Amino acid sequence: MRQRDAPVGVFVALIVLLAVIGIGILLYFRNTRIDFGDGELSRTTMFGRTTTVAVSDIGTVLSVRSLMAFMAPTTENVFVLDSAGRLVVRATDQQWTRTQMRSLVAATGQEPVVIEKPINSLAIRARYPLAVAWWEAHPFRTAFIAVGVFTVLFFAGYAVYTSDLRWMVPQFFAQWRFRLGFS
Repeated sequence: MRQRDAPVGVFVALIVLLAVIGIGILLYFRNTRIDFGDGELSRTTMFGRTTTVAVSDIGTVLSVRSLMAFMAPTTENVFVLDSAGRLVVRATDQQWTRTQMRSLVAATGQEPVVIEKPINSLAIRARYPLAVAWWEAHPFRTAFIAVGVFTVLFFAGYAVYTSDLRWMVPQFFAQWRFRLGFS
């Protein structure tokens, strides 16, 4: 790639990135759902994978009245955990009505553990380690790691783009590089 072709490469990379983000959003809204009834709870992911759990395997139902998140409004959440403490289903009042969340709790047949006071994800993770993901409980560490990874990838990509590549790739690829027109 020549130096003057760089803006075209950046433009193509941005188009691909926007397409991947758009496909992810489409898959999320098309496929993701939670179904309950007939003694079962099932969750379908954005990629269409369905996990079904019998109501008899549910260990804890946690109802959080006010979950605080960094720079976001507080939300009401219902966490359904299996007998090992792993998250089965999580419902928030941003996507569910309170009536639907009460129906979900009623479908489990369990008496929920209710947390009335405002609480954050880190405190929930301290009490129920598998209910909240690490990245949600530690948003600043997650952001620091993500920025670090993207910075390293950016500088590695820049180094590959501006270098001769012979020191970075095996000799086999280096000889084919000229045959493919990457000189």
